[in-house]
Amino acid sequence: HLGNWELAAVVVAHWGYTLHAVAGVQLSRWLTGAVRETKTELAIHTVAPEDGFRKLLRALEHNDLIALMVDGDIFSHGTPVDFFGRELQFPTGPGVLAQRTGALVICGFCERTAPGRFRITMEPALDPAAFPDTASLTAVVARTSERHIREHVDQWCIFRPLWEGAPSAAAEPAAGAVRRVEA
Repeated sequence: HLGNWELAAVVVAHWGYTLHAVAGVQLSRWLTGAVRETKTELAIHTVAPEDGFRKLLRALEHNDLIALMVDGDIFSHGTPVDFFGRELQFPTGPGVLAQRTGALVICGFCERTAPGRFRITMEPALDPAAFPDTASLTAVVARTSERHIREHVDQWCIFRPLWEGAPSAAAEPAAGAVRRVEA
């Protein structure tokens, strides 16, 4: 979750594309419906993780676009990649979908450049046929994501520790830190 990906989705819809995004349970279960409803209002078709690949495969059959957040392995088993110098289980969903369907993988980012100003970056398309397996395609997606996160780390919104042994999200915040309130 780097930058304002929902803004990029609105732009993609304005260009005439239909966009589907996997949207799971949010920080709190009571937010899930509201977040999905908001995404629908932004012309983002949400797909629940429990729906599996069926809806995503149908979307690709209709030449629709799919947005997958890949900065953590939340819903499925991943493959180990080097991410910021440490091993991390990175989601293989984009690679599996691409290799199963032949769809190209495009890493896209929407980064804030100044107050009220954003830049949408679309990396060159990755052809799954150019990779011997899902793991090698996933590693390239991880390196691309890491590069953009390094350039805009202040815009990276990650909701839980990514590496085993990292401090728990429930740990006491540092003195002077903003505290999160659960409703």
